[in-house]
Parts: sequence; C-alpha cells; structure tokens
Amino acid sequence: LGRLFQAEQHIAVAFAGTKVNDFKLEKGNAEQIAAAIDIAMEAKDCLILYPEGQINKINLRVLNTFRRGSFKAAVRHDAVLWGWVAINNTVCWPTNTQLGGSPADIICMPVELAPGGTRELLTSLGVALEAKEGGEEELLTQQAGAVAQACQERMQKVLDALYVKHDAAPA
Repeated sequence: LGRLFQAEQHIAVAFAGTKVNDFKLEKGNAEQIAAAIDIAMEAKDCLILYPEGQINKINLRVLNTFRRGSFKAAVRHDAVLWGWVAINNTVCWPTNTQLGGSPADIICMPVELAPGGTRELLTSLGVALEAKEGGEEELLTQQAGAVAQACQERMQKVLDALYVKHDAAPA
C-alpha cells in the first residue's frame, strides 16, 4: 500500500484520538494537511476526501456526521464536489477482518453534490458569501458546515435509495 499512497500523493492525517469517532488531530497536523490540500487544489488536482472519517459501525445504512474541516478547502477554492455512495462493501471486506476479498455485489453510484462549485451551493442554501470585517474564519467555518450538511443529506438520500433498490431485488 505504501507505493500506492506515494503514487497518489496521499496526504497523511495523524489522529491523536483513540476512541471510535474521535478525530482530534495531532498538534500541528491540521496546518500541514491544510497546506497540502491547498497545493493540490491550486494545481487543479483531483482531491478525494472521506468526510465521515470512518464508516458507521453501528448502522451501515446511516452515514456518520461529515466533518466541517473536510470542506474548508473546497469552500476556499470554490470546488466542484462529487460524492461516491456504495453498499455491500462490508460483505467484501467485513469490518472485523484484516484483509477483504470475499465475493460481493457492491452497488455504487456517483452523486453530484456541487456541480457548479461550492459558492453556487452556498447561494442556493442562503449562506452568506462575504464576511463582515474580521469574521472571515468564522464565516468559513459556517460555510464549511453548511456544505458538509448539504452533502451528507444528499448522499444519505442516495444511500437510502440504493438500499431500497437492493432490498427489493430478488435474492
């Protein structure tokens, strides 16, 4: 996997938290991550994020809360956003195994989240685009939160539809 991560220019995220859904970053890591993401965005590279942090191990049919910080660079760069929703991944690679590869019918779908960019999405959500004097960071946090929530809601609807289709299919 090391060569794959190197080839894809993987941006390592060092988490300090040790519990499930504890995504505190190691001190100083947030700035390194933000800088690496900004470089990729400025170069117009494709950036793949996992905004949940990890799958919901309690209920696979419900997405974990998307983390606002995952969307700050997207807002700063007015990025076009797409999502990828898939079901039955844990049939192929169960959560309690070291290595997957079991036969599975994985059903997936790409999802347009902000095809016109994040500014267009924020406008449609009624979120301010310009900050009042000195409130830039606060506004960015609010914008990233609104984008995260909108993306999560859209992806959850698609996930629900995939499960409806899957559950209705003959066995």
